[in-house]
Amino acid sequence: MVDRIKRNLLKLGLFSSLVPFLSSIKTAYAKTSFFDEFVAIKANSFDKVTVPAGFNYSILCKWGDLLWDNIEKKENWASSSSYQKHAMGDNNDGMYFFHKNNINLMAVNNEYSNIATIYSDRNKKQPTTNDEIRASMYAHGVSIFEVKKINGSWQVQKDSFFNRKITPFTQMSFTGPGKGSQFVKTKYDPNGLNPLGTWNNCSFGKTPWGTYLTCEENFNFYFSSSNNNKINKTLKRYSIKSKDRGYNWFKVDERFDITKEPNEPNRVGYIVEIDPWNPQSVPKKHTALGRFKHENAEVVLSDDAKVVVYMGDDEKGEYIYKYVSNNKYEKNNGAGGDLLENG
Repeated sequence: MVDRIKRNLLKLGLFSSLVPFLSSIKTAYAKTSFFDEFVAIKANSFDKVTVPAGFNYSILCKWGDLLWDNIEKKENWASSSSYQKHAMGDNNDGMYFFHKNNINLMAVNNEYSNIATIYSDRNKKQPTTNDEIRASMYAHGVSIFEVKKINGSWQVQKDSFFNRKITPFTQMSFTGPGKGSQFVKTKYDPNGLNPLGTWNNCSFGKTPWGTYLTCEENFNFYFSSSNNNKINKTLKRYSIKSKDRGYNWFKVDERFDITKEPNEPNRVGYIVEIDPWNPQSVPKKHTALGRFKHENAEVVLSDDAKVVVYMGDDEKGEYIYKYVSNNKYEKNNGAGGDLLENG
């Protein structure tokens, strides 16, 4: 019961901007059921985390905390790309706690960066150099890191073999029917097989074979047109405009300039599968799970052992989708095979 409560709280992303562990939950609820002891707190506007009586919270990891020890924290760390590349990303959303062979890992989505915060030391609160733009890019994606309970307190294990940042620069691969399509071919990837990076990662999913699914949501906010070209109907369908939300990524990376790379937006908006146990693994963008503004990916097994994925599109007036694999999941195989690619 206790472990299930902890998992459910993590799934809800409770206090997700702080990524805490509720370390006292086992002590507080060992005697009776969760609902017998839980006393709701009143809504408030306090600038702090408020928890019910009997609960405690602690900050496990926050934006800017280093995941490796060989980097020195500098004064302008927020807008430094070399620093952000090695630190916990910004604006946490979906997350999952993995446990295997006495090792604990956290996979945490870093959905976006607050421009006014990351460039708060600038007069206009806007990036002034290319490096500052790249800092914002490295604050996006997914942060994976090992955690360990020491003297009753959960702590990040810096320099762990498992620690990893997955960003807009990370090499990935396409799977499924969209792989190699003419619509995903670009100058940098003429075969349409290897998209680069993930960003605006919203909620999550977890597969029966132990991998993490991160959901690309409002990917449209990051594209611009260097000459303000008229936006075609297809791009408009995904709310892509000639100007982005102020990130200016197109100034340092042509992928985000739809004038130069009109197919690049087609390479994002997917469910991305990540193996948290293998830092060298290449994340997979599963085109069979659809391309839209993914909010979540709830994975279950049907009675006949097929993989079923329920997904929501977080754009106004859109839909809920259901994917069913053609093949069955075989637990003894220990891997998903093509279950998310063929259905």
